[in-house]
Amino acid sequence: MSFDKGREDLKAGFLYSLLGSAVQRVLIEKHPEMLGRGISRQRLYKVLANVIWDWNWLVSEGGPDGVQLNPSPIFKWLPNRFGAVGVVAPSLEYTVPRWIGTVDFEHLPRCGAFGRFGPTVVAADHNPSARFGFPEFISYPEREKAPVDPRDQHYWELLATLYGKCAEEFGVETMDALASCKTATSAFHSLWVQVVYWRESCLTIASVLKNGVDPATNVEERTRVESAVNDAGAAAANFSRKIRYWKDHSVYLGRVAPIFSASELARVAPTVRQLRDCPYAERLDRICTLEDYIQSATLLIKSGCVTLGYGRSQSDFTRPSPERVDRAFRICELVVGRAIGPPDKEAQTLFNAQGTDISLIISELVQFLEERFEGQIGLRLLEHDPHCESFLRDHYPWKRRRKAN
Repeated sequence: MSFDKGREDLKAGFLYSLLGSAVQRVLIEKHPEMLGRGISRQRLYKVLANVIWDWNWLVSEGGPDGVQLNPSPIFKWLPNRFGAVGVVAPSLEYTVPRWIGTVDFEHLPRCGAFGRFGPTVVAADHNPSARFGFPEFISYPEREKAPVDPRDQHYWELLATLYGKCAEEFGVETMDALASCKTATSAFHSLWVQVVYWRESCLTIASVLKNGVDPATNVEERTRVESAVNDAGAAAANFSRKIRYWKDHSVYLGRVAPIFSASELARVAPTVRQLRDCPYAERLDRICTLEDYIQSATLLIKSGCVTLGYGRSQSDFTRPSPERVDRAFRICELVVGRAIGPPDKEAQTLFNAQGTDISLIISELVQFLEERFEGQIGLRLLEHDPHCESFLRDHYPWKRRRKAN
């Protein structure tokens, strides 16, 4: 068993370096001054996410002329707070940190086979601006000895090169849109993860406010609430951004289609071929209807926290106008279908109330969202880790079997 896992890690380690090397060559060809400076974490995340998604499509549908390709279960597409990313989940256990089974790029070179083919870390300490280096090329003798079918090597490297070109030509937004919302399945889960983060942030705020903490004297709890309010706002903004990505996904696909059309993947790559309907399409339509509710609820929560004295040291932590607060309150009540908060208090009165009242409102807003997900969307709003684990295990990237020939 450990031998098989070691072989899987060796295969994935080779493919990881092959991808990084291809993307790095595209970067250096355009910017020779970047030689030796590696690839940014963001670019590596987004290229790998797109390659993983397309690779699984090609494994399922067949490559050019029906070429049979092999799956690589070590690489995972993962919906994330800042958009979908490609991650690596080694089979063997290594003495490095893990998150739901995955290992950060920063630690991969210390994971046995993943360090064998020359990846390096240019900047460490889990810095968002960290950069990762790869060999200029992988020699033919190394390729020949690698436990990876030559066909897999060829098409994996081709996908990496094509998406490296897309990243260079069209930038972060297009790569994020493709990684997050290329299909209804990916778009739904990219929206779902924002709601999970939003819920977790809101429950953190409600928990602190319920205890009647004075933000003027309790710096630790004040910082905790302000951070959670910012996280909830970021999740709400990303939720709307992902909806826009999905609505415009044909535009993003159209941008990169010429790059793929000029390759041997022209007839089979999902960037240029119409994707089939998937079981998440109906759920996607339902989750998109929550946009106004989430934005309005976020505004109410921020307004309540400002009223209580939070955010005074942050320039963007300003209280919305009474008119916006009232409109947001009515939108939430309209969506929920009942009054929110104590029945004897109007919206403006509530936001001159105590933290316990605002905590109650936040809890009601979150409870409604949980009920909507479980009742209409058919998915519980679990904590992030458990659902990601079950998604990767049971629904990745979508359930579909190859038709018998």
